[in-house]
Amino acid sequence: DQRQDIGQGDVRCTTTPKLYKLYTEQQPTKLLKFREPAAASGDLALPAGSSESEALARADRSQKQWKAWARDKKYAAEVERDTPLMSDSGEGGELSVQLLDTAGLEDSQGADDEHMAQLVEDLMYGMVDTSSQTGSVCSQQQLGIEVTSLILVSKFGAPLSPAFKAQVKRYWDQFPMLHSNWTFLHAAADPLGRTFRHTGDRCYESRCEDRQMLLENTMAEIVGHSVQGAHIFLENHIPGEDDVDDSDGFVRGAEILKYEQAKSHDKLLKVLANLEPVAVGDLKLQKGPHMLQVDKVLCAIIQQDLQSARKTFADLEEAAQKSAGTVAQYEAQQRKGGEALADLQRQLATMDSSEVQVVQTKTLQDDWHFFRKSRAQESIEINSRLPETHVTRDFDPATRQCCRVDKEDDRVDGRTWRVTASATWPFQLRALMTLKAKKSDIHAEEIRKMREREKTETNYLQTIGQHVDEATREQARIDAQLRTTQGAVERSRALLAKLEPSITLNDYKIFREFYEAASKRTADSEWCRAEFTRTFDESQVAPSDPQG
Repeated sequence: DQRQDIGQGDVRCTTTPKLYKLYTEQQPTKLLKFREPAAASGDLALPAGSSESEALARADRSQKQWKAWARDKKYAAEVERDTPLMSDSGEGGELSVQLLDTAGLEDSQGADDEHMAQLVEDLMYGMVDTSSQTGSVCSQQQLGIEVTSLILVSKFGAPLSPAFKAQVKRYWDQFPMLHSNWTFLHAAADPLGRTFRHTGDRCYESRCEDRQMLLENTMAEIVGHSVQGAHIFLENHIPGEDDVDDSDGFVRGAEILKYEQAKSHDKLLKVLANLEPVAVGDLKLQKGPHMLQVDKVLCAIIQQDLQSARKTFADLEEAAQKSAGTVAQYEAQQRKGGEALADLQRQLATMDSSEVQVVQTKTLQDDWHFFRKSRAQESIEINSRLPETHVTRDFDPATRQCCRVDKEDDRVDGRTWRVTASATWPFQLRALMTLKAKKSDIHAEEIRKMREREKTETNYLQTIGQHVDEATREQARIDAQLRTTQGAVERSRALLAKLEPSITLNDYKIFREFYEAASKRTADSEWCRAEFTRTFDESQVAPSDPQG
């Protein structure tokens, strides 16, 4: 009852990761050689399926046996290093073991995330000595350190607190590649039963079974399924000569504990030797509870920003579609008006020219005479509204050779002329008179109207052009807002990506100071967002130093 809950350590706990080598440069890891104590009645192991009475009887024999061994001052365990460690199959030859002792979570004065990050970095980049005998260290570029086992150390008999469960869950999530390589080490196992032998409790072996079942059930509760792994029970305290039992008056079985420790030591090494090493590879740091609490605050705010940006983006997309339709409509009208104006201008170019065009022709004819000159008179009317000054009268050259115009300008009114012609000698008079005028004069009225239409069409095109320009500018403005909003969406997504339960080591180093400060100011969400985004923005700017 006086034992402290696991996960609520004190100053004696490991506070920083530390590497222990169970080998030297000259020799690999070795198993221990020890002398077995004298045989005693009964078997230490409690067989499965025993009845309650038989179990109690065996428990009593087991306690008596340990008492007898503890009183035997002549027994010496004679523990010494013996044969090199090898797997049962012998593959891989002699093996060397190194243990990386890590700080228990919530035992490191608030530095859990930092220690876990250091552990991940050590395993990723070879800061841990992975050589068998040479003591070399892997380079920063060499990824994929092989780890044989993750050993979970718990204090025998101590309650498994929520903090312990959280620690186990974090290590389970942090190293998924090692799920099949967990080993459970129960420290302070007390095989002599000093803490319970006077209480009438069950024997040591029974308590080990109970403890193993408790831990297995707890692991299943934590990870959602049973976890297979060896359970090693180890007493980590060896009493000295002055450590005397007040009730019995004998040294508390120091040599027996050495014997038990040697067995547990070898069992642990053999378990490790027969596990298949696993390459750690590229890892991300699983965030601790303080970081996750900060992330929860940030996620709520950034999710709101993201939803708002997405809604704005959807509205802008709809506006952009309408704007594009408006631009297309105006451009279609512009093209149509331009085509109509071009066609009108082509017609004007045809009509409004100085080319002479026949307006009307008239034939002057008289009968054939042998003794007098032929003479004929004809009136011709201009079938248009052209002023007479714009009309010329002409005879074809053949006619002019055989006739003479007597009266050429005998005008009756503004639109009619009478022309008299006679033959130059007795001959049949047949003359062709033609009225001619410029095309621009002939089509003056039409040209005037077409000019008015041209002006109207030009004004219309200018108006349409203004509409097109305005719509294009509006579309450009909406597109700029779309890009800005899209940037805000992508930025929010990038920020949320940094709030995943796992984080790269580089990101952890960037945001570590922020998380340390924000964990104390989670109530000030606006400050958290401002500092988080500032740190994020600074991390996106490439350093001026090319070496970084």
